[in-house]
Amino acid sequence: NKKNGLIIPRGSIDHLAEAMKYMLEHPEEAQQMGIKAKQICKSHSVETIISMWEDYMVKITKENHNNEDN
Repeated sequence: NKKNGLIIPRGSIDHLAEAMKYMLEHPEEAQQMGIKAKQICKSHSVETIISMWEDYMVKITKENHNNEDN
């Protein structure tokens, strides 16, 4: 998508070569894609996902408890 990387078909050596050539020919764009990719990695880290699940579980537990009180 050229926002945070290039998508190539699995097993396609020709597409991989084209993507590598593109990155070498466009170093500034490649650097920006790398920066954005790192940001995505941080927002989808194991720690972040676990924290989101914990928050969700606390929320639904509280909602369930509140519904039982009514």
